[in-house]
Amino acid sequence: FRIINNKGLRDLSKPRMFLSKEELVTGRSMINQVKEKLKKEKVVIIQPFGRGIEHKDGTFIDYTARSIEFKDLKELIKKLQENDFAVITMAEMGFDFSKDKMKDDVAMPESVGLRHWASAIKFANHFIGCDSVGQHLSYIMDTPSTIIMGPTYPINVSYPDCDYFNIVDLGQHGRVYDPIRIMPDETTSRHNENLMSMSKEIVDYTIDRVLGKLIEEEA
Repeated sequence: FRIINNKGLRDLSKPRMFLSKEELVTGRSMINQVKEKLKKEKVVIIQPFGRGIEHKDGTFIDYTARSIEFKDLKELIKKLQENDFAVITMAEMGFDFSKDKMKDDVAMPESVGLRHWASAIKFANHFIGCDSVGQHLSYIMDTPSTIIMGPTYPINVSYPDCDYFNIVDLGQHGRVYDPIRIMPDETTSRHNENLMSMSKEIVDYTIDRVLGKLIEEEA
């Protein structure tokens, strides 16, 4: 790790994505339609799950433990709605919130490609995600973001030094490195599997990050 291409450690330039006119219009339209339908001025896109998510027996399980817990997703959405945000979920599946007394509808677009998601994220007011593709799109699009992490290290998979990225690091005091891309390690996986669970205080802290309250206080 001390030498890369015989040049030593070095900074990499920020990735870029060039969107077409059609992609830009489609993403902006998605945001504007949600604003108009819900009569809101602010929109948050939230990507709760990573690629490891599975739906079994009425619940969601992520063997890599990178996804936001479904119970916490519902609490985050309720808090966002209380603060007058419209919410769009970025996921490959829809959710049933009919029993959860949501203040407003939650937009759940289907069959949206990554480039159109990138465009929608560009025009959103904020992005909330986990260790998955959405955070990289929000980084490219310069969208203010709050990223929730547990078993993976922000320095390895996210952008903790980015001014418009807020990392909520749930695993900072308890995680063990899990080489999920190399080989399975059941002992480590079981150790890390509950790291993404959020208390009420952490949910409130996360919402404060979205609202910029903590940034203002720290400044």
